[in-house]
Amino acid sequence: DNTISSNNGQLYNGFDINGSTNGFAFNNTVSSVSVESMTLEGSAPASNGWVVENNIFDCRYVSSGCFYLDIDDGVTSTTFANNVWSDSYAPNNNTQFEYPSAGEHHAFAQWEASSSETNGIDVLDPGFVSTSTYNFGLAPSSPAIGAGTSTSQYGFTFTQDLAGNTLPTNRPLDVGAYQYFQTSTPSVAIVVPVTSSTVSGNITVSASSTAVSPASISSLQFYLDGSPLGSAVTSSPYAISWNTGTATNASHTLYALATDNYNNT
Repeated sequence: DNTISSNNGQLYNGFDINGSTNGFAFNNTVSSVSVESMTLEGSAPASNGWVVENNIFDCRYVSSGCFYLDIDDGVTSTTFANNVWSDSYAPNNNTQFEYPSAGEHHAFAQWEASSSETNGIDVLDPGFVSTSTYNFGLAPSSPAIGAGTSTSQYGFTFTQDLAGNTLPTNRPLDVGAYQYFQTSTPSVAIVVPVTSSTVSGNITVSASSTAVSPASISSLQFYLDGSPLGSAVTSSPYAISWNTGTATNASHTLYALATDNYNNT
């Protein structure tokens, strides 16, 4: 994890890989470089075999745009996946990729169509909290949220982001050096039966629940008089069957507890 940024494009390159082979670039944030966000040099030995995944490459603050990526002729066996590419001309207008046998100034659509990258994203704004204060954490609307992929197949299992926050295991990873963490709790309400109603026999108990974006509801557990009623429901509609004959003829309390995929309840 790294954050590489400059003051209005005064940094020439983000990553300039020269003569290093079979390397990995995971979960980095590169912003405001003046020329190239990432370069894989072709001079001997060529920078072959690089795996580049889960990175944000942001060129929005350079008036003339910049090269997202420059892969020299002679560089082979590269793997790109789940990167977020952003500049003020996106999507697909003046984004610039240079790679072997393709030449210069290719748009993201051409880069993606050439099967050079899997699940890449081209956007106007990567959704940082505040670039003016160099806060490259992700805002709730960031397209980088949930757009990452596991790197365990390469022998890397990360447990923390750049800020030291524990990475989630119950949802897709975010792209970039920082993970987004939702702290707002979901809302939940019993729909059926209505308050103070009289019930008998087998009935359906249902609830409605909404998480605060970008979170989603991962489970909803019903409770009868403080004890779990049935198993947790993991998808909408949130409903279970209740045999009321197993309860005494008296007043009872039903409620539901919703949990989102950020473990807020």
